[in-house]
Amino acid sequence: MKKVKLTVLLSAALFSAVQLSASNDVYAKQYAEAFKAINDSTLKDDKAAVAVLSDLADKNYPQAVVAMGQVYCDGITVKPDYDKAQSYYKKASNLG
Repeated sequence: MKKVKLTVLLSAALFSAVQLSASNDVYAKQYAEAFKAINDSTLKDDKAAVAVLSDLADKNYPQAVVAMGQVYCDGITVKPDYDKAQSYYKKASNLG
């Protein structure tokens, strides 16, 4: 079930990635590649997918920041941590 949630979350964010400015094209490409890898089962588990999201969130890629908020809210590969989730959501809001 958590794999499905993560895939749905990535699908929504991938759709948004198409609309990013040129300055985020590299991150959009990485995000799209991670999404493709998840669907192709080349990423072995959710932890690897979360690691990709975390790396992109650290680079202030907005969709990945939102996704990390969801990861901590739903406890996808991590213990649910609502304070961390809220922190990611606030960061995403500040990024626009």
